[in-house]
This record gives sequence, structure tokens and C-alpha cells, in this order.
Amino acid sequence: MRIIWIDWRKKDENPLIAALREKSLEIENFMFSGPGSLKALHSDPPAAILIDLTRLPSQGRDLGILLRKNKGTRHIPLLYLNGEQDKVDQVKSILPDAFFCREAELGQTLASLKNYKVLEPVVPDSAFAGYKDVPLLKKLGIQAQLLISLIDAPENFITTLGSWPEGAVKLAALDPRSDLTIWFVRSREELDTCMTECDRTLQCGRLWIAWPKSANKVSGLSQTLVRKTGLDAGWVDYKICAIDSDWSALLFTRRKK
Repeated sequence: MRIIWIDWRKKDENPLIAALREKSLEIENFMFSGPGSLKALHSDPPAAILIDLTRLPSQGRDLGILLRKNKGTRHIPLLYLNGEQDKVDQVKSILPDAFFCREAELGQTLASLKNYKVLEPVVPDSAFAGYKDVPLLKKLGIQAQLLISLIDAPENFITTLGSWPEGAVKLAALDPRSDLTIWFVRSREELDTCMTECDRTLQCGRLWIAWPKSANKVSGLSQTLVRKTGLDAGWVDYKICAIDSDWSALLFTRRKK
């Protein structure tokens, strides 16, 4: 029984993996990195995909939504492990046909999934289903006391955000000290400039790259292109956000070496 394990840690770091392998379960660590990963899971589907909600629960939730939205992966059973109860309840509300358990129940739950197929998977209406009714400031991670760089933001962006957090410093230029950078790009050339400048200037911190939703008809910008450009430059995306009706964004961090 082949299980794909996605728990956002370094390979084989989690001792639970070794314990499961001792029970003759074939556990594979899987680094999810976009469309190529979806194709790999579709071409060689596992018996189940195991996602640990202990760390990065929002990322685990969003991955489950993406797997259900994709026709090639939506029939693979999803099993969520651990997590705080409010995070578990949120995922359950969006993916009610997923399975949930604690470590003590994991072996028994996996055994029940042998040869199990999701015949009528629940498909969320939107890839952003996990962020419904969440304030934009929270979606973007803009918090008090952070140093935030806003590059080429549209004129109405600050109004869209609402009240600015107390103590958060707003910069209109890239700064190596920034905790969070939000860069709006409108063309392939601007995207390339963004990655070049960020690669040169930012040693840490988080980077949102936003692009117009309708831009692919004119300039070729798309989620796939933005992700690939970031990955090629040594960054890894781990969150997506619909800023408003005009802009989407991906959140990147530097790939760990």
C-alpha cells in the first residue's frame, strides 16, 4: 500500500514515517511544486495522500482543495493527520469527504483505506475556498510591527486593504530588511525584473508576486508562469491569494539549501 506523505518537513525528518515503514507501509516523501506534481500523482496515483496539519495548516488545506479541483487527482483519498481542532474543522467544512485522524489512529485508518476510491469527490467551487470571508490583511500576512515593501501597487490597493496595522512600516521600495514584500507585475519583463531584484536584495522574508487576472490575454502572465519563474530563480511558492477582482498573487520564500 503506497502512501504519499506531505508534511512540509525535510525528507525523513519525522520519526512517524520510520514507524509506519516498520509496519510494511510504503511511505514516500513528496515535494509538491505545482502542475508537474499534479501530473506525477495522476500518472502514478498512490493509495492515499497523507497531509500533516500540525505545521502550515493553511497550506495543507489549500493543497487538498487543489487536488480536488484537479480532475486527475480528485479521486485519490485524502487523509489529514493531527492539527488543532479549529483547523481540522475548517478543512472538514470544505473537504467533507477527506479522512481525519490522530497518530494513535493512523495505522487503523490507513488499513481502512486499502483499495478505497473516492467515487463522488466533493469539489470546492474555488481554489480560494479556504479564504472566504478572511480579511485581505490577514490573507496577505500584513501584521503590526512588520516592515513591508509595496512595489508598483495600484492606487486603490491601500483602500482595499482597510485600516493599516499599528506599528507596521510601509515602504515603496525594495528593502533587504523587509519582513514582507508585495510586488505587482503587469508584464513578463516586470516579472523578470522582480525576480532579479528580489534575488539580489532579499536574503529572507516572504515575497508576494501579484499579477492581473486578465493579463494572460495580453502579456502571457499566468499563475503557471509566475510559479515557474519563481522556482527557476530559487524560490518556492506555498500560498495563493485572490487580492480582489483584478489581482491574484502567489507567496514565495527562498528554497532551503
